[in-house]
Amino acid sequence: MQELGRLIPGGGKMSTAEMLLVGQKYVQYLQAQISILELDKCDKIRPFYAFSYQLINY
Repeated sequence: MQELGRLIPGGGKMSTAEMLLVGQKYVQYLQAQISILELDKCDKIRPFYAFSYQLINY
């Protein structure tokens, strides 16, 4: 718990429950960011595959 308290701003002044809640919310935030980046990556790749498919089947 001491390590978590050092990672979270103000963690030294929080209870264990508060630190765990803040840590959980931060992990959820990071997971959402990963999902957004993965969707963005797919949107950039998809047009390339569509173009390649058209060239192959021309």
